[in-house]
Amino acid sequence: MARYYLKAKDLLLAALFLLFIIGPVISMSHKSSNTTEARELAGMPALEFTRDSLRTYPSRFEAFFNDHFGLRGTLLKVNAVFTDKLFATSGSSKVLFGQHDWLFFAAEDELSDMLGQSPMSNDQLQTWARYIKDRGDWLQAQHIPYRFVVSPEKHSIYHDFLPSNVQYAGKPRADAWRAAVNGSPYVVDLQSGLQAQRAVAGDKLYLHTDTHWTSWGAYTGYRQIVQSLGGDYARHALQFAPADFSQRDAGRMRDLQRMAGRAGIEADYQPDLNKLPACREVPTGLLALGTEHADRNALMSFITQSCPGGKGTALVFRDSFVTAMIPYLSQSFARITYVFGEPNDDLFVRMVQQEHPDVVIEERVERYLRVPLQAQLGPALQRLKDPQARGYTTAAFDARQNAYALLTRNGQLKQDSNGRYFESAGQRWGNVVDTPIADAGGRVQTASKFYRDYDGKFLGYQIGGWAVMQHDKVSADYVLVVADGYASFVKPVDQVQADVANRFDSAGAAQSGFSFVLPATLLEKHPCDVQLYALHGRAAAAIDMSALRKQMKVDRGDACAPLAPQAGFYF
Repeated sequence: MARYYLKAKDLLLAALFLLFIIGPVISMSHKSSNTTEARELAGMPALEFTRDSLRTYPSRFEAFFNDHFGLRGTLLKVNAVFTDKLFATSGSSKVLFGQHDWLFFAAEDELSDMLGQSPMSNDQLQTWARYIKDRGDWLQAQHIPYRFVVSPEKHSIYHDFLPSNVQYAGKPRADAWRAAVNGSPYVVDLQSGLQAQRAVAGDKLYLHTDTHWTSWGAYTGYRQIVQSLGGDYARHALQFAPADFSQRDAGRMRDLQRMAGRAGIEADYQPDLNKLPACREVPTGLLALGTEHADRNALMSFITQSCPGGKGTALVFRDSFVTAMIPYLSQSFARITYVFGEPNDDLFVRMVQQEHPDVVIEERVERYLRVPLQAQLGPALQRLKDPQARGYTTAAFDARQNAYALLTRNGQLKQDSNGRYFESAGQRWGNVVDTPIADAGGRVQTASKFYRDYDGKFLGYQIGGWAVMQHDKVSADYVLVVADGYASFVKPVDQVQADVANRFDSAGAAQSGFSFVLPATLLEKHPCDVQLYALHGRAAAAIDMSALRKQMKVDRGDACAPLAPQAGFYF
């Protein structure tokens, strides 16, 4: 009996050992994002039979395996809880546990910056000074105000809450940067305003468990920006008193908590933003012509807002610190476009050329001052003058300008005794081809729900079809999306549709296909008020959306029923 018992025990141990070895492999995750570490995980590498691919495949596969190892997330959380509870330290090298339960970001050279161990070189400082001066001078020559805004790190304002074992040097790299650009009329440094406001707000300007500031801190920065612009922007700036800021929401887990694996939530300090006039928002946009092969430097997303009572237009290049500022800054402009990322000179000048802004703002958090982009504005401007180097034809440029004349000047769909037309900045932009044909400008052929890969969030409907001006039998230049009577955004018509060319017996209709996501945010209130138009030159023609309406009815029972609000569509 004892022998059988020992044999069963050995088999059980062997089975447990095998389960321990192969279990994590069986349970490997293929998700592309990780909420614990707040970063994109390595994807499964493609194996190609080339020298470079074969040489790098082992390291690429190792990165994938390490990121997707089974139970990895669970083990990370266990480690985080263990180190937090037992040693009162962070389980992540990216997070410091400060005093009074404050958390600080320690990655991306932040810890060395706190210790004064990562100074900037003279070459870097000179490049930054030239970078800002070149852009500011170029825009000033066009009578466009330019502001380069620096958002302070949390430890720059609250260094006294750092861990007691971190001796803050008091000489962050940003101070050397400030000295290099001192006196520049284009720089708006938010540090002094936030330090002064701390005397009133106390510890409420930055989130204790996040890398970012609170809505109160963002408002303080917003006030400095519009005051620097002067004129109507300063006179009509939003005004809130300290008593207006309170923790109005239930709170949520913040980024440093996720990184450190520490449970809990934190609420923001904000005023009653519902009292502000509602702005129309479109979470999409187009990169400028000719940038398909340029270094895009992680330009990730677009948000365009149009607000009643605002003045002029603005183009804002930003990082995540501007997110909390958007509710305030948008109110100052009739139209404002936010581009998430750091534009090199080619992208910068081409986006300005496309958007025709009245104001340009470029924002960086202090940590992103470490390495400046190359200051090469002159060569970028020269490339615009060279038809071969600029990367687009004059016809393509004219078509983009025609479309953006609607978008940047509050284009509206109107009607008079002569029929429907579009108006831009109070002027007639062009007519809509009125015809009994339902698909005078094209047809939506496919429509399906579109979800974000890593978390399954519903983002809208992926639609595809063709756009042809049937009267002339030529492909449209763009598909215009109209919501509540206003021009919202355009998408290019650039896909080959041989069947459409055959249908119209016209080679000019060959490149008539389109495909894009119709954002859920446009379908929240009145989805049946969303319309599509084919644009060619200064003419427009309606696109038949029956396929989309039919699919929405299948999905929701009523194609015209409002969608649930899609908060946080993009960053």
